[in-house]
Amino acid sequence: MRLAGLVLIAAVGTISPALAQQVGTYTGTTQDGSAVTIIVATDPNTSKLEVKGISFAVDMLCQKTMETLSDVGIGLGDGSDIADDGTFSYASSGFFDIDLVTSMTFKGTKNLKGKVGVNLAAFVPAIGHTKLTDKVQPCVSADQPFTATFSGADVSRALPAGTVSVSPPR
Repeated sequence: MRLAGLVLIAAVGTISPALAQQVGTYTGTTQDGSAVTIIVATDPNTSKLEVKGISFAVDMLCQKTMETLSDVGIGLGDGSDIADDGTFSYASSGFFDIDLVTSMTFKGTKNLKGKVGVNLAAFVPAIGHTKLTDKVQPCVSADQPFTATFSGADVSRALPAGTVSVSPPR
């Protein structure tokens, strides 16, 4: 019995939190079916795994013109490390025109789940204006849960650090 207890302790002691996720791309959907892409890489400064890019194809309804914008992506710089317990949170405090808040938990080496909400500032109208405008409006997505699974080791789709991408409606 004592030997079995030692084997169990030894096995538990060798589990590494850093192995809870892996380098590559995780893809999935939000609750409303919008596409999700999370890119995980190795932080060259800490050798920990980090989230390098996040993309959500959520729809954001513009409050004044009722236009819909979609597909928000943000490239993250080094240092956006995943915590030892597999959690990661991000709030886009470094941008003046977008407010993306997300949190996620990696489950094993293949899955993650989280939640996301996106707001951004857009011109009035957001799409197709031909004259200089100084009017702005909020465009807002619903806060919603998402899930994603590991889809491969390719991390080439990560936007450069500090880059924000917003697309017109699909």
